[in-house]
Amino acid sequence: MIYLLSGPPGSGKGTQSDMLVQSMQFKKLSTGDALRAAAKMGTEVGRQAEALMARGELVPDFVLFEIVKAALRDFGTARVVLDGYPRTQQQAHDLETLQAEFPVAMFILLRIGDREIVARIAGRRVCSQCQAVYHVQSRPPRQAGVCDACGAALEQRSDDMDEKIARRLQVYRKETEPLLDFYAQRQLLREIDAAQAEGAVFVRLQALIGEGGDA
Repeated sequence: MIYLLSGPPGSGKGTQSDMLVQSMQFKKLSTGDALRAAAKMGTEVGRQAEALMARGELVPDFVLFEIVKAALRDFGTARVVLDGYPRTQQQAHDLETLQAEFPVAMFILLRIGDREIVARIAGRRVCSQCQAVYHVQSRPPRQAGVCDACGAALEQRSDDMDEKIARRLQVYRKETEPLLDFYAQRQLLREIDAAQAEGAVFVRLQALIGEGGDA
C-alpha cells in the first residue's frame, strides 16, 4: 500500500514523510534518493539517469518510472510514502499500471498559500556537509550560520533564492496541480492545511491514514 504526499515547494512534504518513517514505520521513497541509489548501484537505468544528470538534463519519465518501480519492489509489503512522486499526469498514469501490485491508498495534498511558501523557502538553510535543514525564523541553529549536528557552514540553496521560487511555483501549477483532478476522480484525494505548525499537520496526516483503515 502506498501513500502519495504532494504539495507545492515548501509545503513540508519531506518533513512529514520523515515523521511517518519515524513514528509509523513507513518506508520513504523520494525520487532524488532513488536516483542516487540507482546510480550508485550501477544498474542500467541508474547509469542512464546518472549520465543525464551529469549533463544537467532532466531524467525522462520512463527512466524515472523504472527506478521508482524497482525501489517499490525492494520495499516489499511495507507501507510506503512517496515524497513528490508523481509530479505529472504521465507519471501518475505510469504509477497506475502498478495498481495491482502497489495500490494507492491516498493522494494527500499539503495545501499552502504562495506567501507562506516564499517565507518558508527563502528562510531555509541547509548544512553543507550533513544536509540538515534549518530555518532562520522557525528552526534556527544555536549559532547563526553553523550546523548544530556537525559544525559545518549552513548555505542557502540556489533553488531557494526568491527569483527561483517563483519559477518553481509556475512549474508546479502547470505540471502537478492537474493531478488533483486525476486523483479526485478516483476518490483518493485528501487535503491538509499545511500552513499549520508541522506537529499539527502530522496529527491530521496520522488521522487520515487511520481513516483509510491502514493505520
